[in-house]
Amino acid sequence: MLAGRASRLPFYACTGRHVMKELDASGARARLEAQGITFIADTCVVVTPILAATTGVLMTNSGKFAHYAPGNTGYGVQFGALGDCVESAVAGRLIRQEALWT
Repeated sequence: MLAGRASRLPFYACTGRHVMKELDASGARARLEAQGITFIADTCVVVTPILAATTGVLMTNSGKFAHYAPGNTGYGVQFGALGDCVESAVAGRLIRQEALWT
């Protein structure tokens, strides 16, 4: 999440504990969390009730997540590249390089 910045949207980064260990060792996790990113280790918001609301739209770069999220979370889904997800969270609106999808 990019919390603490009113114009930015929540940003969850779901990853494995092995990646978290590397992020901790390099200091990157602390820097990213200071920017408001929330890390979720070894699970995701589709199977673990992490999201506060049960309606809205979220963006993901995961095909599996995009498939299961509407039924499991109640959210609509926008699919995009990782960079699109980051840019959208920062901008507070959908940003997608449409050329990648045509």
